[in-house]
Amino acid sequence: MASQRFFSAPVWWCFEVVNWRTQNWIYLSREQFSDLTYFLLASVAFSTVIPAVFETAEWVRTFGWMRRLKDGPRLRATRSFCAAVVVIGVAMLALLLVWPTYFYPFIWGWLFFVLEPLNVWLGNRSLFDATGRGDWRPVVSLALGALVCGFVWELWNCYAYPK
Repeated sequence: MASQRFFSAPVWWCFEVVNWRTQNWIYLSREQFSDLTYFLLASVAFSTVIPAVFETAEWVRTFGWMRRLKDGPRLRATRSFCAAVVVIGVAMLALLLVWPTYFYPFIWGWLFFVLEPLNVWLGNRSLFDATGRGDWRPVVSLALGALVCGFVWELWNCYAYPK
């Protein structure tokens, strides 16, 4: 869990850097904080993102219907497949930066498409390990965990500063 917190803030700051260009979201009352205070408070908040999504994904995985997703199509992480996934991720980022109004949803996927093949190439655990066996539960539970957390965070943002 400590390593999740360590990587969580830098990963979320990647989304914030892209948002400087896209301006898909803004923080109201940001001017009430110095740059350093804002950075520190935001980094603490951002450090909770990955652990919360992973914990929520684990909860989603306990649902009975998730058992049926273990015998799905096999998607193996070959060298060419991983290279294609990276190209897709870079293309998603480029489209998002050039036409943010039209490609806004890509903000939530491009980083996965770039980093997941790197996990494979570095020999780390990967979601592609599971999809290679036809087990889509980790992918679906992670996606639903992120959606649940995003929904709840937007509710909390109503009273947050900056919001």
